[in-house]
This record gives sequence, C-alpha cells and structure tokens, in this order.
Amino acid sequence: HLVPAHQLAYSRPRARIAKATAGVQGLEALRRAIHEALPLDDERLLEAQVDVSFLGLTVGDPHLREVRSASGEISRARWRSYVEQAQEMGEVDRSVNPDHVVDDVIALIESLSIGAIITPERVTVDHQLAQTERLLDRIARHDKHTG
Repeated sequence: HLVPAHQLAYSRPRARIAKATAGVQGLEALRRAIHEALPLDDERLLEAQVDVSFLGLTVGDPHLREVRSASGEISRARWRSYVEQAQEMGEVDRSVNPDHVVDDVIALIESLSIGAIITPERVTVDHQLAQTERLLDRIARHDKHTG
C-alpha cells in the first residue's frame, strides 16, 4: 500500500540522520541531516522517488495529504532543533527566525530531490552539496554584522 511505502521512505532517512548526528550539534548536525535527506546515492534517490511519487498522489487524496503533512511536521521539528542549537552555540544569530530557516531547508531538500529525479545530469551530487553549503553559509552569516 501507499502509506507504508511513504512511511518507510521517511523512517529510513530519520534513522540515518539520528546516527549521523550523534554527538554533533548546531550547523554541523544540520549539515549532516540535510546530507542524509538528499538523494546523494541510489538508496536516497529511491527514497526521493517514492516521496515525490507519493506527493503527486496527495493532490487528489485528503487522507494522503494528512499522512504527508504529519511526516513533514516531524521533520520540521527536527530541523528546527538543529537551528535552535546553532543559535544557542552562537553559530546563527538569535534574530533569525528558526521557522524561516526550516522553510529554506525543506525547500532545498524538496527542490533538489525533484531536480535529481528530473534532471540528474544537472542536479548531481556535487551540485547538491554545493547548494547545501551556500544555504548553510547564508544561515550562518545572516544579520551578524548588520544587527
């Protein structure tokens, strides 16, 4: 069925993220978590394909939208915790709204996942890693000198 496939495609990266971020916090934890969520290898590309396919099916199905939304909220909470840690550590300015950063992280992951499926010749692993670093750099620099 569709829902178990979706749940598996979300639970596998969650487990990898927990392992990859053990013992690290803040922006490094956020970086490692993003890397686990991006389609950087065949396994993660398959997960992205399942998620993008599932997302398409939510258009006409309120129940599937609820399932996808609930998974998204769990992910949002995890991303937010990394941003808040980074703020506590002084890596991200406290004036930055963590929810805005979470929006940017999710937009990055979703757009790169779609891109890796549709135009893999352009959205390569190197492209994904470079775009992630640009986002993390913007998050770290935001408002630090303009206060």
